[in-house]
Amino acid sequence: MHVRSVTTPSSQSYDVTVEWLPRWRLLAGRFSGWRSRRKKADRGELGWLDNLDFLSFDFDDLLAGIALLVAFIVFGLLFWWLLLPALLLVLDGLVVAILLLVGVTARVVLRRPWTILVRDTGAKNGEVADTRVQVTGWRRALRTRDAIADSLAAGMAVTAATSALPA
Repeated sequence: MHVRSVTTPSSQSYDVTVEWLPRWRLLAGRFSGWRSRRKKADRGELGWLDNLDFLSFDFDDLLAGIALLVAFIVFGLLFWWLLLPALLLVLDGLVVAILLLVGVTARVVLRRPWTILVRDTGAKNGEVADTRVQVTGWRRALRTRDAIADSLAAGMAVTAATSALPA
């Protein structure tokens, strides 16, 4: 998103932006233990590969065996260099389109509020002084971001700037 960098008359600098990303701490806490809950496979058994007898082919004709091997290698190379990249490209495009559609639907239809972040970039000693404001509606969020940035540039304090939101 577009970040508005503002310097107040007292030489404090702030970045004001509308965040798109979800609340990662909540999502990470919800899905963090999935690796530890997975079942561990027994490494001593091959499972379904034990029942396959794919190495016991009886070729009466050595030439047919060589032709089959060459055809298998050609198919493997074509699959690896042509088909697999094309399939992955299509799959990536579908995943991006679906995620974009779900994200926009969640924001617009479900009216999930946008988060406006006011970050003090001039904080000393690594202190993080972030202020967050929740606003429903994309256009209203952009107007609110601009109003907060203008209020900070005019010398208003962060708490006063975030409490005077446009209607």
